[in-house]
Amino acid sequence: MGSFAAWRLSFALNASHSAEQHKLTVFGHYQPRLRQINQHGINLISLDKRRTCFNVLATSDIPRLPEIDIALVFNKTYQLDRVASEVHRSVKQHGLVICFQNGMGSDRLVREANPDKKIAAGVLFEGVTLDQAGDILHKGSGSTWLSLSPQTEAMYASILSLLRLGGFDLRVQSDISSMQWAKLAANAAINPLTALTGAKNKQVAEHPLLRNIASAVAAEITRVAELEQIRRDSEYLEHILYVAMRTGENTSSMLTDIRQGRETEVQHINGAIVKLGRKHKIQTPVNQMLTELVADYRNSPISLEILENHWQRLISNHTTQQ
Repeated sequence: MGSFAAWRLSFALNASHSAEQHKLTVFGHYQPRLRQINQHGINLISLDKRRTCFNVLATSDIPRLPEIDIALVFNKTYQLDRVASEVHRSVKQHGLVICFQNGMGSDRLVREANPDKKIAAGVLFEGVTLDQAGDILHKGSGSTWLSLSPQTEAMYASILSLLRLGGFDLRVQSDISSMQWAKLAANAAINPLTALTGAKNKQVAEHPLLRNIASAVAAEITRVAELEQIRRDSEYLEHILYVAMRTGENTSSMLTDIRQGRETEVQHINGAIVKLGRKHKIQTPVNQMLTELVADYRNSPISLEILENHWQRLISNHTTQQ
């Protein structure tokens, strides 16, 4: 998603002829990807199958960078400690940092380590996959939400204009907690179910077993959100199914992580719901099951039959307890 944002900003800088005024740099730690960007640029295949490339400097060397005015952060949630330190070293005092993470509370954690900077939360509803050749495949488009005060929005109007010019359907308001929880609901259903079974996103809406489990995930999140006094703009199941179909051909980030042998964010997504359930002394057995299954089967997907067995066992145990 970071490469996707860099591509869109590159498009905006070229379209507005302001590439000299605003310097864009991709910062990361995965050296093969950084080399790929430096050698071949950032390539995107759009929804209408057009391929476009922009050249962007990519580096893992923070001392090489000038002081940063604005940072868009797309790391994994479990990397936040390192990111908070890097933000402290690289972003200028009172600079703006927008945290786009799947888990909850990333902006709060970065803010605690950087009280001298403006830290905002961002929520992206986009479907993006990186193929084996390093091309970004844009699979689905949606809105982007930023938690900015009116004063901060006015202060950074130029960068917000660039984001809009680059193609982001940008919505700005002081409190985006309802959007954060909607994104959490979509991630909590789609990510583990696709990661466990190897399914495309749309199958969460189309396959009866996956849809039933997604419905149970939504019910648990609804109850936890009510106890957390979170406003809902729509039913979580409705939103999950919408996102699943809107990004239907996409390979979820958690499935990609499992296929590449990386740590997943399940503890910060489904696991976060389980922790909040414990806080309010309510059970969240479906999210607990998915958290444990992703941890147990992290090396490869499982069959739908195996998932069905786990699901039926959970239903049976829950019925017995009642």
